[in-house]
Amino acid sequence: MNERYQVYGYEITTDPSFQNKKYGVTPELAGQFETLHKKALNPGNSKIIDQLTRPILQYPLNHD
Repeated sequence: MNERYQVYGYEITTDPSFQNKKYGVTPELAGQFETLHKKALNPGNSKIIDQLTRPILQYPLNHD
């Protein structure tokens, strides 16, 4: 029966900051992402595109 299961390198966690640790996202940057996410949910906010691209260009290795 053990032959049915394979290990793929996944880790299951309840830690919400797991991805942040994995990709080196600081608490300050995570706060910026949260703020930008809330602004992006507003459909009338067309200025959000510039605000979203700034951190992408500034932190190109911090992604998920």
